[in-house]
Amino acid sequence: GDTDDILGRLRDKTQLKDIKAYTESRGKRIGGWDRVVISSCHNKENALWEGKSVAECAELSGKEPFLFIRDLLISDRNRVDVIGFAMDEDNLKKVLASPLMMIGSDGSAVAPYGKIGEGKPHPRFYGTFPRVLGKYARNEKIFGLNTAIKKMTSMPAEKLGIKKRGIIQKGYFADITIFNPETVLDNATFTNPHQYPDGIEYVIVNGKLTIEQGNHTDVFAGRVLRHEI
Repeated sequence: GDTDDILGRLRDKTQLKDIKAYTESRGKRIGGWDRVVISSCHNKENALWEGKSVAECAELSGKEPFLFIRDLLISDRNRVDVIGFAMDEDNLKKVLASPLMMIGSDGSAVAPYGKIGEGKPHPRFYGTFPRVLGKYARNEKIFGLNTAIKKMTSMPAEKLGIKKRGIIQKGYFADITIFNPETVLDNATFTNPHQYPDGIEYVIVNGKLTIEQGNHTDVFAGRVLRHEI
């Protein structure tokens, strides 16, 4: 159903028992409400909860976690984003090292200013690829730099059928990131996510210089690539 249907069910006392049981089971799967953090709320009256765990919010509000979640969703008309801390770093490294593993991100377009600079989004929005290059390739040597680049460029382009992208070759679209391999690293954190990475000096999109010496040139040469998967 639509948003009104969802909010109607949250207000329906006859359905709350089942909704509560399901919600609490999801919280247990992640490891508890202290591992679920409110990242952004559309209603700015609820911004005080951003960056806090559900457990902390429940304690501050004087409510049990489920009732806090329900009331927040109703207040914000279901437009609440959360981050769940359910991953294990050692397992992540094992997966990343697999030759079958590609690397991408479902992060949205963000900036440390304006409307898209609100809330506390997941730090991957800013730092996915610099983190791979700096932390996992250079510092922890899970794989070499060439392999890291391949996992983020030509492998996903080929797998997803994105034509003429992913490698530097005559006749291909010039999407090129020029970085310093000695300094590239993510800076975004869960408490302060709106931070650009270090070491990304130039970015060329469709042959147009978009980032020059770390600064945006106000050139917007990209476009959405639509593909049925």
